[in-house]
Amino acid sequence: MNTNKTEKAVIVASFFIFLLAGSLLANMVLSKQAEDTLVISHDIDLGSAFDTILDVTVTDKDGTVKATRQKVGDLVLTNFAYIIGGVFKNPAALGGSVEAITGVKQSTGSSVYPTLKSTTTTSGGIWGLYPTSYYRRTYLAVGTGTNTPSVSDYVLQTEVESKTMIAADGSYASGNVTFYGAVTMTASRTITEAGIYAYMYIGSGIYILLLRDTFAGISVVSTDTVTVSYTLMISAGFTNNFGTLLAAFFPRYATSTMTAQFQDTAGSSFTTNTIGDAVNNCLFDTNAAGPWACARIGTSSTAPSLSDYELVSPVESAVIAAEPITEASINFSVSSTIQVTADRTLYEAGFYTRGKDSSGSDRLIMLIRDTFDATLVSNGRQVTVIFKVYFNV
Repeated sequence: MNTNKTEKAVIVASFFIFLLAGSLLANMVLSKQAEDTLVISHDIDLGSAFDTILDVTVTDKDGTVKATRQKVGDLVLTNFAYIIGGVFKNPAALGGSVEAITGVKQSTGSSVYPTLKSTTTTSGGIWGLYPTSYYRRTYLAVGTGTNTPSVSDYVLQTEVESKTMIAADGSYASGNVTFYGAVTMTASRTITEAGIYAYMYIGSGIYILLLRDTFAGISVVSTDTVTVSYTLMISAGFTNNFGTLLAAFFPRYATSTMTAQFQDTAGSSFTTNTIGDAVNNCLFDTNAAGPWACARIGTSSTAPSLSDYELVSPVESAVIAAEPITEASINFSVSSTIQVTADRTLYEAGFYTRGKDSSGSDRLIMLIRDTFDATLVSNGRQVTVIFKVYFNV
């Protein structure tokens, strides 16, 4: 081997996000793709790492329960996938679009309409506010459609009751993001589908469908109340920071700046703005010092936990490269190439995002931590960490 050439080890951490429970699968494959390149592929099927549970309850006008339904959610819709995708790379580089209920696609991947970053007064964005009429809020709708949900759905098949704001802001605790809404029926019918919409400003005020599920029909009459509750469940591999992030996306009625509490890599809790009109002092504040997002590698084999806020033994880090969606359909990947400065036996990798707290101080938070089989990497090599996110595979 030519020792003057740079050797590169590649650790591929593939995070498969399903809406159906699955078993944990990990495999390590070593191959020589070139004389000077050692490729180590590590695939992890987290299976139930991101499940949704749908609960539907129908009560009569006196509050008596008439019927209930519970099921695992059908799938992640493209709209929701793009929004989650914005967490994993620079918002301006996502290169995707959400589809409004009119069927018109709105760009989420430009500097004009950033996907996640809290907004200036000239562009709303997914987590931004604009004028009074475009306050961020989340809605519930029910219908009578029975078509199998598709990732490309942007409306309920047959919506029968107008969208009604969810009853409370999304909340997060112990791996579960929960939110719910209720709507009163205005006629007799058999309801078979439910969906969650977000109303936001992306060039104009639009509704976008985030979740759609079908269920066994329930007969209702006028004055019955249908309560729909969603639980988004995450497991170890993701962190409590990621769960808090998801919950912040489901506000009941965001009329002003909203805040959430996260834990930085020093273990310190802090409050930051998650929805608002100001470009400064927010989670996705790109004016923060240092890279907007980064990856780290470490030397601890300690099993991942939701409570992780940093790698157990971090040793090196580097910026996440802003890449377009590289996989088929709505799947994507982001990567970071890290220079190793000493002989290491690596076991762990993490993904981080940066912003400012509500006081304007820079903060770094970890959203993902995962472990893999021992990988010996010598001084001077490069380690490329690739985070692949798969939906509905």
